[in-house]
Amino acid sequence: SDLSDRERDRAASELDAAATAAAKWRDRADASEAAALAADASRRADAAKTRRALEEQNHQLGAARGVVEAERAERHRAELTLGAEVNALRDALAAATRDGREQLADAAAARESLRRGGGALRGAPG
Repeated sequence: SDLSDRERDRAASELDAAATAAAKWRDRADASEAAALAADASRRADAAKTRRALEEQNHQLGAARGVVEAERAERHRAELTLGAEVNALRDALAAATRDGREQLADAAAARESLRRGGGALRGAPG
């Protein structure tokens, strides 16, 4: 009966030791799982932060692109306006040149007519 009590005590002690070891392993597993969950949450938070930063940069790039496009359109409008003004001035100069040539030709013809017709006007050169 003594031997059996000792064996029972030893078995109970081994059972307690096994239970303690199992509890430690359970605690370690829980801690490991908690660390993995925390690391995953941290990665998700970092990814969200990076995504927000990229979205903000994308928004800023879009705004800058809009400004560049508006400036390009304004420059194009100015080029069209200046081109139209240059064309109008060129046309006006060409018309003035034609008118001047016609007037010069008319004056030369009138002078030649006066010369042929016999005499110059008084006070007129030539």
